[in-house]
Formats: sequence, C-alpha cells, structure tokens
Amino acid sequence: MKSSCPQIDKLRSVILLYIFLISSPSLANIFEMVTAAGNRGGDAVWKVVKKSDKNETDLDPGIYVRGKNQTWDQALIKGHVLGRENSSGILQLGLTKFTNKLEALAVVDGLIYIFHAESDPDDPSSFIVIGQNKAQLIDPLRKYMNGIKIPRIQSLDDINILMQAVDGKPVGQDLLISIKDHDSNYLDMHGMTFVTRVSNSSDSSFSLQSPVYLLDYQFHSSEELELLNNKKGCYFSKNYIESLFDQFKSNPIVKFWLD
Repeated sequence: MKSSCPQIDKLRSVILLYIFLISSPSLANIFEMVTAAGNRGGDAVWKVVKKSDKNETDLDPGIYVRGKNQTWDQALIKGHVLGRENSSGILQLGLTKFTNKLEALAVVDGLIYIFHAESDPDDPSSFIVIGQNKAQLIDPLRKYMNGIKIPRIQSLDDINILMQAVDGKPVGQDLLISIKDHDSNYLDMHGMTFVTRVSNSSDSSFSLQSPVYLLDYQFHSSEELELLNNKKGCYFSKNYIESLFDQFKSNPIVKFWLD
C-alpha cells in the first residue's frame, strides 16, 4: 500500500535499498602464487589475481609483486589476466636459463606484456607492452604505417607464440607471435604475425634488441609458425615476397615479356 506522504515513501525506498546491498553477496577475487624454474629455491615470484565469487582477496585482478614491504599488494600490471583453467596465464621465456631474471610473458586486458622478476611498477623501463611506446609494431615495407595498432586479444585461442630456442651465449630470444583479428574488414587479412627479440640484459632495465617487425596480416597456427622460422634468426614473410614480386613485375623489361 502506497503512503500519501512523499517523505515516508522516499525513506522506505532508502531502507529497502540498504537492506538489498547488505544482503547481496559481495564479489571478491581468487589469487594464485606463481613460481618459476630456478627462482631461488621455489619462492613465489608473482601473485596473479583473477575475478571470482570466492572471497580469497580484495585485490583487483592483475599481476602483483612482493613489494618492498613483502605484502604482495603492489600491482605490476592491473587487469584481466588471460589463462586457461588451472593455469596462471604467465609464460616463462627460455632466456631466463642464462640471465636468471625469470623473463616472462602474459596477456592482460588484451595486451601482451613482457616482464621479469625485478620489474618495478614505478619503472616503465623494466617491462614491455607490445604495440606501445618503445615496442610499437613496424611494417618495414610501409614506413608511414609505423605504430600499427595491434588487435586486442580476446582469448588464448586468438594468439599463438613460438619462442626460438636459446643456447650457448644468446644475445636475446626471438618471439614469433601471431594474433587473430576479429574486426578486420578484409577477407585476406584475418590477423597479424610479427617477430621481435627480447634482449639479454643483466640489469633491471628491459628492452627489445630488435623492433617489433610485421611479417604479414595472417593468423597462423603453431605449426605454420614453425614453417615461418628457419631456426637461424630469419623468418619467411608473405608481405616481403609479394612486394618483391610486385617490384619484379613492374620492371619494364619483365613487363614487356609478360605482356
């Protein structure tokens, strides 16, 4: 029954809203402590927090580091960490066998981050975001297209990564990465494949030894990525081959014979 007094109706609405809020289950998150091979005897290196209705932590989703106060509440990267069931979503690079820095890769909020055990949230030079700042995607054939926007990764089914094996005294580790593009308006362009090299650095700074070079606008399977890699630091690029063929056809002598 509705009251004839507006003030009473307003008070009733406020009380009902308060009861609803305090009786609703609060959303919290779960966390996982991540270790890595050769990490000082198995100590945790990162804390990965993911969305959940389980009340394990009040921290926002993201990747956290121990921090100076050893409290594990300092966020290195905030956002949704892509990972399969029973997986933290952090992929360790083989380069760490030689550097002991525990270089790793993760997809957070659709972006590829590369970091290591000493990465500092307050030091942007200690981690890398592929496609941004010092790691922009470059098309060597089209210099005016440098800084190409990389599609956001929606699931781990949208990305394949081939890490070049490292041995001896490596100067870095090559990463061959292929991403699916769900928003492409071109039938023959359904992704992006690119390559870069993570440097072998001994200090806390982190950098790429080579730019992020675009190979083609395709999404390749893991098997196809193996075929693009000749195991010697060289990679097959459909874009380059087609460009060379176009230049060859445009040669006046060749054009004469083709006609």
